Amino acid sequence: MTYPLLRERDTLTFISKNETTWDLHRARLKVLKQKEKDILYRWITPEIAYLDLASLTSQNFDKNYNPIKDAKAIILDIRCYPSTHVILNLTNAFVPPHSSFVKISYADTRYPGMVRIHNPSFSIGKKNYYKGKIVLLVNEWTESYSEYLTMALQANPRTITIGNSSSGADGNITILEFPGKVQTCFSGIGIYYPDMTQTQRTGVKIDYIVEPTLESIKNGIDLPLEKALAVIKEEFESPLPLSSINEKNIPHIIP
Repeated sequence: MTYPLLRERDTLTFISKNETTWDLHRARLKVLKQKEKDILYRWITPEIAYLDLASLTSQNFDKNYNPIKDAKAIILDIRCYPSTHVILNLTNAFVPPHSSFVKISYADTRYPGMVRIHNPSFSIGKKNYYKGKIVLLVNEWTESYSEYLTMALQANPRTITIGNSSSGADGNITILEFPGKVQTCFSGIGIYYPDMTQTQRTGVKIDYIVEPTLESIKNGIDLPLEKALAVIKEEFESPLPLSSINEKNIPHIIP
């Protein structure tokens, strides 16, 4: 498909390669799978570490966490959909023991129209959890399980969340197939914080809302990451370098 684009008084002509959503999805998964063997953390300063969760798994967790576990602050990038098996590794590493983070509403099918609230009996966290500052980066790609993981990590009172609104798609899905092999799905449960703050259709709680701008996108500047450094700087009360962070220096894949 060929189309013109007006940019700063210049008319540019682009040719796009049309692909199906499924093919794009599979290609992205292939890239993330290949990156599982890479080092996913980076030292932004001698005191601040950055960890991209996009390709983090339970198998490569220790290799990427152990080298940075003594950092004064760790930035966890959840602008992605991590492996569902890594939630236990992350909560054991970053959440205090005996923490709770979720309430669930469900329909009592014995009484049509009745909705009940479930307080899960399980708790998360470990005694030897990370004691430094934690910053979570979120955006619209923080979706469903990613939002559930964000809620779990927010159980640590030293966690700060920065970014723009997450997907608001937390919860399960139930798939129905109609005649003609037409499928649809819906969520049958509600996901809430312990204080009953809604997450579905609203997204996770965010401490500092930082939206990307046209200029930041054009120049490859990660504004939420820069805000994270500013917040950490204020926490440390000591000067830290806050030069613009270009996505070339960060291993995160921007969709």
